[in-house]
Amino acid sequence: MLFEREFSEKSAHLFWEECIQALNLTYKLEHIGKNIVTTVCNLIPEKELPNQLINSLIGIGKGRSFAQSNLSAQYEAIQHYLETIYNNKEIVLYYYTLEEVKLNNIFILPGEPEEDFYESILPDKKIAWLKMRSLLHYNSVIHFPIACFDPYSVYLSPDEVDYKDKYFLSNDNGCAIGCSQNEALIHGISEIIERDSISLFLIKVFLCKQKIKILNIKSLPTHLQELCAQVEFEIQSEIVIVDLESSFKIQAFAVFAKNPGSDTPYKGYGASLSHDYAIERALLECVQYYHLCNKYHWNEEASDLFVDIEDENYLQAAKLNIFNLLEKKFFDVIDYQCQESVIHLTSKNYLNEILLDIKENGFDVFFTQLYPFNNSVSLVKCFMPEIENFYAICYGYIPLIKKRGKKLIELYS
Repeated sequence: MLFEREFSEKSAHLFWEECIQALNLTYKLEHIGKNIVTTVCNLIPEKELPNQLINSLIGIGKGRSFAQSNLSAQYEAIQHYLETIYNNKEIVLYYYTLEEVKLNNIFILPGEPEEDFYESILPDKKIAWLKMRSLLHYNSVIHFPIACFDPYSVYLSPDEVDYKDKYFLSNDNGCAIGCSQNEALIHGISEIIERDSISLFLIKVFLCKQKIKILNIKSLPTHLQELCAQVEFEIQSEIVIVDLESSFKIQAFAVFAKNPGSDTPYKGYGASLSHDYAIERALLECVQYYHLCNKYHWNEEASDLFVDIEDENYLQAAKLNIFNLLEKKFFDVIDYQCQESVIHLTSKNYLNEILLDIKENGFDVFFTQLYPFNNSVSLVKCFMPEIENFYAICYGYIPLIKKRGKKLIELYS
Protein backbone atom coordinates (compact mmCIF):
# COMPACT_ATOMS: atom_id res chain seq x y z
CA MET A 1 0.00 0.00 0.00
CA LEU A 2 1.35 3.40 -0.94
CA PHE A 3 -1.37 5.69 0.42
CA GLU A 4 0.85 6.87 3.30
CA ARG A 5 3.79 7.28 0.90
CA GLU A 6 4.51 9.86 -1.79
CA PHE A 7 7.17 7.92 -3.70
CA SER A 8 7.68 4.45 -5.14
CA GLU A 9 10.00 1.89 -3.49
CA LYS A 10 12.57 2.51 -6.24
CA SER A 11 12.60 6.28 -5.63
CA ALA A 12 12.70 5.77 -1.85
CA HIS A 13 15.75 3.52 -2.21
CA LEU A 14 17.56 6.08 -4.40
CA PHE A 15 16.78 8.82 -1.87
CA TRP A 16 18.15 6.64 0.93
CA GLU A 17 21.41 6.00 -0.92
CA GLU A 18 21.80 9.77 -1.35
CA CYS A 19 21.23 10.27 2.40
CA ILE A 20 23.83 7.66 3.32
CA GLN A 21 26.39 9.32 1.06
CA ALA A 22 25.60 12.76 2.50
CA LEU A 23 26.21 11.41 6.02
CA ASN A 24 29.44 9.60 5.01
CA LEU A 25 28.10 6.26 6.23
CA THR A 26 28.25 2.74 4.84
CA TYR A 27 26.01 -0.16 5.84
CA LYS A 28 25.31 -3.87 5.77
CA LEU A 29 21.98 -5.74 5.79
CA GLU A 30 21.07 -8.93 7.62
CA HIS A 31 17.89 -10.96 7.08
CA ILE A 32 16.05 -13.09 9.64
CA GLY A 33 13.21 -15.50 8.86
CA LYS A 34 11.97 -17.53 5.93
CA ASN A 35 8.26 -17.08 5.27
CA ILE A 36 8.21 -13.42 6.36
CA VAL A 37 11.52 -11.57 6.61
CA THR A 38 12.86 -9.11 9.18
CA THR A 39 15.77 -6.93 8.03
CA VAL A 40 18.48 -5.53 10.30
CA CYS A 41 20.43 -2.59 8.87
CA ASN A 42 23.75 -1.82 10.53
CA LEU A 43 25.25 1.58 9.75
CA ILE A 44 29.04 1.88 9.72
CA PRO A 45 30.38 5.36 10.60
CA GLU A 46 33.74 6.73 9.59
CA LYS A 47 34.90 6.89 13.21
CA GLU A 48 34.00 4.81 16.23
CA LEU A 49 31.13 6.07 18.42
CA PRO A 50 30.91 5.95 22.23
CA ASN A 51 29.62 2.62 23.52
CA GLN A 52 26.36 4.23 24.64
CA LEU A 53 25.52 5.02 21.00
CA ILE A 54 25.89 1.55 19.50
CA ASN A 55 22.10 1.15 19.18
CA SER A 56 21.94 4.40 17.21
CA LEU A 57 23.55 2.54 14.31
CA ILE A 58 20.85 -0.12 13.97
CA GLY A 59 17.52 -0.07 12.13
CA ILE A 60 15.04 -2.96 12.08
CA GLY A 61 12.46 -3.34 9.33
CA LYS A 62 9.45 -5.42 8.42
CA GLY A 63 7.43 -5.87 5.26
CA ARG A 64 5.58 -8.24 2.96
CA SER A 65 8.55 -8.20 0.56
CA PHE A 66 12.33 -7.99 0.78
CA ALA A 67 12.23 -4.49 -0.72
CA GLN A 68 9.70 -3.21 1.84
CA SER A 69 11.51 -4.85 4.75
CA ASN A 70 14.89 -3.51 3.62
CA LEU A 71 13.63 0.06 3.16
CA SER A 72 11.95 0.01 6.54
CA ALA A 73 15.21 -1.03 8.24
CA GLN A 74 17.36 1.36 6.22
CA TYR A 75 15.26 4.43 6.96
CA GLU A 76 14.91 3.50 10.63
CA ALA A 77 18.69 3.20 10.87
CA ILE A 78 19.10 6.79 9.65
CA GLN A 79 16.39 7.91 12.06
CA HIS A 80 18.12 6.26 15.03
CA TYR A 81 21.45 7.74 13.97
CA LEU A 82 20.20 11.31 13.59
CA GLU A 83 17.84 11.51 16.57
CA THR A 84 20.84 11.80 18.89
CA ILE A 85 22.46 15.21 19.19
CA TYR A 86 25.86 13.52 19.31
CA ASN A 87 25.51 12.46 15.66
CA ASN A 88 23.23 15.24 14.41
CA LYS A 89 24.81 18.68 14.51
CA GLU A 90 21.80 20.18 12.71
CA ILE A 91 19.64 20.04 15.84
CA VAL A 92 19.23 23.58 17.22
CA LEU A 93 19.13 23.74 21.01
CA TYR A 94 18.30 26.63 23.31
CA TYR A 95 19.94 26.81 26.75
CA TYR A 96 17.92 28.32 29.61
CA THR A 97 17.77 27.83 33.34
CA LEU A 98 14.37 27.43 34.99
CA GLU A 99 14.90 30.93 36.40
CA GLU A 100 15.38 32.32 32.88
CA VAL A 101 12.32 30.43 31.65
CA LYS A 102 10.22 32.15 34.30
CA LEU A 103 11.76 35.62 33.93
CA ASN A 104 11.57 35.69 30.12
CA ASN A 105 8.10 34.13 29.81
CA ILE A 106 9.47 31.24 27.75
CA PHE A 107 6.54 28.88 27.29
CA ILE A 108 6.92 25.34 28.58
CA LEU A 109 4.06 22.94 29.18
CA PRO A 110 3.08 22.50 32.85
CA GLY A 111 2.76 18.84 33.74
CA GLU A 112 4.78 17.68 30.74
CA PRO A 113 6.59 15.39 30.36
CA GLU A 114 5.80 14.39 33.98
CA GLU A 115 4.31 16.41 36.79
CA ASP A 116 7.46 16.31 38.92
CA PHE A 117 10.07 16.46 36.14
CA TYR A 118 11.47 19.89 37.06
CA GLU A 119 11.29 19.53 40.86
CA SER A 120 14.77 18.02 41.29
CA ILE A 121 16.46 20.38 38.80
CA LEU A 122 18.19 23.33 40.43
CA PRO A 123 16.79 26.64 39.08
CA ASP A 124 20.24 27.93 38.05
CA LYS A 125 21.22 24.87 35.98
CA LYS A 126 21.17 25.22 32.19
CA ILE A 127 18.73 22.92 30.40
CA ALA A 128 18.95 22.16 26.67
CA TRP A 129 15.57 22.90 25.09
CA LEU A 130 14.14 22.04 21.70
CA LYS A 131 11.77 24.59 20.18
CA MET A 132 8.59 23.14 18.66
CA ARG A 133 5.78 24.74 16.67
CA SER A 134 2.12 23.74 16.63
CA LEU A 135 0.75 22.19 13.43
CA LEU A 136 -2.70 23.51 14.33
CA HIS A 137 -1.91 27.02 15.59
CA TYR A 138 1.08 28.43 13.71
CA ASN A 139 2.02 31.09 16.28
CA SER A 140 1.95 28.62 19.17
CA VAL A 141 5.49 27.61 20.21
CA ILE A 142 6.74 25.50 23.12
CA HIS A 143 10.15 24.62 24.49
CA PHE A 144 10.74 21.03 25.57
CA PRO A 145 13.81 19.42 27.21
CA ILE A 146 15.89 17.54 24.64
CA ALA A 147 16.52 14.94 27.35
CA CYS A 148 12.95 13.73 26.89
CA PHE A 149 13.36 13.30 23.13
CA ASP A 150 16.91 12.09 22.59
CA PRO A 151 17.06 8.54 23.98
CA TYR A 152 20.83 8.83 24.44
CA SER A 153 21.07 12.21 26.16
CA VAL A 154 20.72 10.63 29.60
CA TYR A 155 24.22 9.26 28.99
CA LEU A 156 25.64 12.17 26.98
CA SER A 157 23.78 15.14 28.41
CA PRO A 158 24.23 18.36 26.41
CA ASP A 159 23.56 20.58 29.42
CA GLU A 160 24.29 20.86 33.15
CA VAL A 161 21.71 18.34 34.41
CA ASP A 162 22.09 14.64 35.19
CA TYR A 163 18.95 12.96 33.86
CA LYS A 164 19.77 9.36 34.75
CA ASP A 165 16.91 9.13 37.26
CA LYS A 166 14.56 10.33 34.48
CA TYR A 167 15.84 7.85 31.90
CA PHE A 168 12.41 6.30 31.33
CA LEU A 169 11.23 9.60 29.80
CA SER A 170 13.95 9.59 27.14
CA ASN A 171 12.52 7.91 24.06
CA ASP A 172 11.97 8.39 20.35
CA ASN A 173 8.16 8.29 20.45
CA GLY A 174 6.92 10.59 17.68
CA CYS A 175 10.25 10.70 15.88
CA ALA A 176 9.90 9.67 12.23
CA ILE A 177 11.64 9.88 8.89
CA GLY A 178 10.01 9.99 5.47
CA CYS A 179 10.71 10.79 1.84
CA SER A 180 8.90 14.07 2.51
CA GLN A 181 7.96 16.10 5.54
CA ASN A 182 4.29 15.10 5.13
CA GLU A 183 5.25 11.42 5.19
CA ALA A 184 7.37 11.89 8.29
CA LEU A 185 4.63 13.81 10.11
CA ILE A 186 2.03 11.15 9.30
CA HIS A 187 4.23 8.41 10.72
CA GLY A 188 5.34 10.40 13.77
CA ILE A 189 1.78 11.32 14.76
CA SER A 190 0.52 7.78 14.05
CA GLU A 191 3.15 6.36 16.40
CA ILE A 192 2.14 8.74 19.20
CA ILE A 193 -1.53 7.78 18.84
CA GLU A 194 -0.61 4.09 18.64
CA ARG A 195 1.26 4.27 21.95
CA ASP A 196 -1.50 6.34 23.52
CA SER A 197 -3.95 3.60 22.50
CA ILE A 198 -1.70 0.88 23.95
CA SER A 199 -1.48 2.86 27.20
CA LEU A 200 -5.23 3.26 27.57
CA PHE A 201 -5.74 -0.40 26.65
CA LEU A 202 -3.38 -1.52 29.43
CA ILE A 203 -5.09 0.75 31.95
CA LYS A 204 -8.56 -0.35 30.88
CA VAL A 205 -7.81 -4.10 30.84
CA PHE A 206 -5.30 -4.63 33.65
CA LEU A 207 -6.17 -1.82 36.08
CA CYS A 208 -9.89 -1.41 35.38
CA LYS A 209 -10.64 -5.09 34.59
CA GLN A 210 -12.49 -4.44 31.33
CA LYS A 211 -12.79 -7.15 28.67
CA ILE A 212 -10.43 -7.43 25.71
CA LYS A 213 -11.96 -6.95 22.25
CA ILE A 214 -10.69 -9.71 19.94
CA LEU A 215 -11.21 -9.50 16.17
CA ASN A 216 -12.84 -12.45 14.44
CA ILE A 217 -10.11 -13.35 11.92
CA LYS A 218 -12.67 -14.95 9.59
CA SER A 219 -14.35 -11.54 9.23
CA LEU A 220 -11.15 -9.96 7.85
CA PRO A 221 -10.63 -9.29 4.12
CA THR A 222 -9.13 -12.26 2.26
CA HIS A 223 -5.65 -10.74 1.91
CA LEU A 224 -5.43 -10.21 5.68
CA GLN A 225 -6.67 -13.72 6.42
CA GLU A 226 -3.90 -15.02 4.16
CA LEU A 227 -1.32 -12.85 5.96
CA CYS A 228 -2.57 -14.17 9.32
CA ALA A 229 -1.93 -17.73 8.10
CA GLN A 230 1.58 -16.75 6.97
CA VAL A 231 2.30 -15.14 10.33
CA GLU A 232 1.09 -18.19 12.27
CA PHE A 233 3.23 -20.44 10.05
CA GLU A 234 6.33 -18.29 10.65
CA ILE A 235 5.83 -18.05 14.43
CA GLN A 236 4.43 -21.58 14.78
CA SER A 237 1.72 -20.24 17.05
CA GLU A 238 -1.88 -19.11 16.91
CA ILE A 239 -2.37 -15.34 16.97
CA VAL A 240 -5.04 -13.01 18.32
CA ILE A 241 -5.80 -9.55 16.95
CA VAL A 242 -6.94 -6.98 19.50
CA ASP A 243 -8.80 -3.75 18.80
CA LEU A 244 -7.05 -1.15 20.97
CA GLU A 245 -10.03 1.21 20.58
CA SER A 246 -8.15 4.35 19.72
CA SER A 247 -9.66 7.68 20.77
CA PHE A 248 -8.86 9.10 17.31
CA LYS A 249 -9.67 8.40 13.67
CA ILE A 250 -6.27 6.75 13.44
CA GLN A 251 -7.15 3.24 14.61
CA ALA A 252 -4.70 1.04 16.46
CA PHE A 253 -4.54 -2.75 16.67
CA ALA A 254 -2.33 -5.25 18.46
CA VAL A 255 -1.36 -8.79 17.49
CA PHE A 256 -0.29 -11.26 20.16
CA ALA A 257 1.08 -14.80 19.94
CA LYS A 258 2.05 -17.19 22.73
CA ASN A 259 5.73 -17.15 23.59
CA PRO A 260 6.71 -20.58 24.94
CA GLY A 261 9.80 -19.15 26.65
CA SER A 262 7.99 -16.42 28.58
CA ASP A 263 4.65 -15.24 29.94
CA THR A 264 5.22 -12.06 27.90
CA PRO A 265 3.76 -12.81 24.45
CA TYR A 266 5.17 -12.00 21.05
CA LYS A 267 3.55 -8.69 20.16
CA GLY A 268 3.09 -6.24 17.33
CA TYR A 269 1.24 -2.95 16.94
CA GLY A 270 -0.05 -0.92 14.03
CA ALA A 271 -1.93 2.37 13.63
CA SER A 272 -3.37 4.05 10.55
CA LEU A 273 -6.42 5.77 9.12
CA SER A 274 -6.74 2.55 7.12
CA HIS A 275 -7.80 -0.28 9.40
CA ASP A 276 -6.47 -2.85 6.91
CA TYR A 277 -3.02 -1.29 6.90
CA ALA A 278 -2.93 -0.91 10.70
CA ILE A 279 -3.66 -4.64 11.10
CA GLU A 280 -1.06 -5.53 8.44
CA ARG A 281 1.61 -3.53 10.27
CA ALA A 282 0.69 -5.15 13.60
CA LEU A 283 0.90 -8.64 12.07
CA LEU A 284 4.31 -7.97 10.54
CA GLU A 285 5.62 -6.36 13.73
CA CYS A 286 4.59 -9.43 15.73
CA VAL A 287 6.76 -11.56 13.41
CA GLN A 288 9.58 -9.04 13.75
CA TYR A 289 9.37 -9.26 17.55
CA TYR A 290 9.43 -13.08 17.34
CA HIS A 291 12.55 -12.97 15.16
CA LEU A 292 14.36 -10.55 17.47
CA CYS A 293 13.40 -12.39 20.67
CA ASN A 294 14.96 -15.56 19.32
CA LYS A 295 18.03 -13.94 17.76
CA TYR A 296 18.94 -11.71 20.70
CA HIS A 297 17.62 -13.93 23.55
CA TRP A 298 15.25 -11.27 24.81
CA ASN A 299 13.32 -13.80 26.91
CA GLU A 300 16.36 -14.24 29.14
CA GLU A 301 16.59 -10.48 29.74
CA ALA A 302 12.86 -9.77 30.09
CA SER A 303 12.50 -11.12 33.63
CA ASP A 304 15.01 -8.54 34.91
CA LEU A 305 12.88 -5.66 33.60
CA PHE A 306 10.05 -6.08 36.06
CA VAL A 307 11.83 -6.72 39.38
CA ASP A 308 10.85 -3.31 40.78
CA ILE A 309 7.14 -3.59 39.96
CA GLU A 310 5.39 -4.67 43.16
CA ASP A 311 1.71 -4.10 42.33
CA GLU A 312 0.32 -7.30 40.77
CA ASN A 313 -1.99 -5.49 38.33
CA TYR A 314 0.87 -3.31 37.13
CA LEU A 315 3.06 -6.40 36.81
CA GLN A 316 0.51 -8.22 34.65
CA ALA A 317 0.18 -5.10 32.48
CA ALA A 318 3.96 -4.86 32.15
CA LYS A 319 4.16 -8.48 31.04
CA LEU A 320 1.17 -8.05 28.69
CA ASN A 321 -0.17 -11.28 30.15
CA ILE A 322 -3.29 -11.28 27.98
CA PHE A 323 -3.36 -15.03 27.38
CA ASN A 324 -4.00 -15.53 31.06
CA LEU A 325 -7.13 -13.38 30.62
CA LEU A 326 -8.13 -15.13 27.41
CA GLU A 327 -7.98 -18.51 29.16
CA LYS A 328 -10.41 -17.06 31.71
CA LYS A 329 -12.77 -16.04 28.82
CA PHE A 330 -12.18 -12.40 29.70
CA PHE A 331 -12.88 -11.14 26.16
CA ASP A 332 -15.51 -10.36 23.56
CA VAL A 333 -15.19 -11.35 19.90
CA ILE A 334 -16.10 -8.63 17.40
CA ASP A 335 -16.33 -8.65 13.60
CA TYR A 336 -14.05 -6.49 11.51
CA GLN A 337 -15.64 -3.30 10.24
CA CYS A 338 -14.43 -2.55 6.71
CA GLN A 339 -13.36 1.08 6.17
CA GLU A 340 -11.07 1.73 3.22
CA SER A 341 -12.15 5.00 1.55
CA VAL A 342 -9.05 6.64 3.06
CA ILE A 343 -6.68 4.88 0.63
CA HIS A 344 -7.54 7.43 -2.06
CA LEU A 345 -6.20 10.37 -0.05
CA THR A 346 -2.97 12.09 -1.06
CA SER A 347 -0.41 12.39 1.75
CA LYS A 348 -1.27 16.08 2.16
CA ASN A 349 -4.99 15.35 2.52
CA TYR A 350 -4.21 12.36 4.73
CA LEU A 351 -2.24 14.61 7.08
CA ASN A 352 -4.99 17.23 7.06
CA GLU A 353 -7.54 14.54 7.96
CA ILE A 354 -5.43 13.50 10.94
CA LEU A 355 -4.90 17.08 12.13
CA LEU A 356 -8.58 17.99 11.83
CA ASP A 357 -9.52 14.97 13.93
CA ILE A 358 -6.91 15.83 16.56
CA LYS A 359 -8.21 19.40 16.75
CA GLU A 360 -11.82 18.25 17.04
CA ASN A 361 -10.80 15.99 19.92
CA GLY A 362 -9.35 18.98 21.76
CA PHE A 363 -5.65 18.12 21.35
CA ASP A 364 -2.70 19.84 19.72
CA VAL A 365 0.39 18.61 17.85
CA PHE A 366 3.81 20.23 18.00
CA PHE A 367 6.74 19.39 15.77
CA THR A 368 10.26 20.34 14.79
CA GLN A 369 12.36 19.28 11.83
CA LEU A 370 15.49 17.57 13.13
CA TYR A 371 17.21 17.01 9.81
CA PRO A 372 16.23 18.12 6.29
CA PHE A 373 18.04 16.40 3.42
CA ASN A 374 18.45 18.14 0.05
CA ASN A 375 16.38 15.46 -1.74
CA SER A 376 13.18 16.10 0.34
CA VAL A 377 13.80 13.31 2.90
CA SER A 378 12.93 14.72 6.31
CA LEU A 379 13.39 13.67 9.93
CA VAL A 380 10.86 15.19 12.34
CA LYS A 381 9.93 14.99 15.99
CA CYS A 382 6.25 15.27 16.95
CA PHE A 383 4.72 15.74 20.38
CA MET A 384 1.10 15.74 21.59
CA PRO A 385 0.46 17.11 25.10
CA GLU A 386 -1.68 15.02 27.48
CA ILE A 387 -1.11 11.82 25.55
CA GLU A 388 -0.82 8.76 27.81
CA ASN A 389 2.54 7.00 28.05
CA PHE A 390 1.62 4.14 30.38
CA TYR A 391 2.89 1.76 27.64
CA ALA A 392 6.38 2.36 29.13
CA ILE A 393 5.40 -0.09 31.89
CA CYS A 394 6.23 -2.84 29.36
CA TYR A 395 9.87 -1.74 29.50
CA GLY A 396 9.97 -1.90 33.29
CA TYR A 397 9.36 1.81 33.91
CA ILE A 398 6.44 3.09 35.99
CA PRO A 399 5.20 6.35 34.42
CA LEU A 400 2.52 8.54 35.92
CA ILE A 401 -1.01 8.05 34.64
CA LYS A 402 -2.35 11.24 33.05
CA LYS A 403 -5.84 12.78 32.91
CA ARG A 404 -7.56 10.40 30.51
CA GLY A 405 -6.12 7.35 32.22
CA LYS A 406 -7.26 8.65 35.62
CA LYS A 407 -10.75 9.26 34.22
CA LEU A 408 -10.90 5.64 33.04
CA ILE A 409 -9.94 4.42 36.50
CA GLU A 410 -12.57 6.69 38.10
CA LEU A 411 -15.19 5.54 35.57
CA TYR A 412 -14.69 1.83 36.25
CA SER A 413 -13.81 1.95 39.95
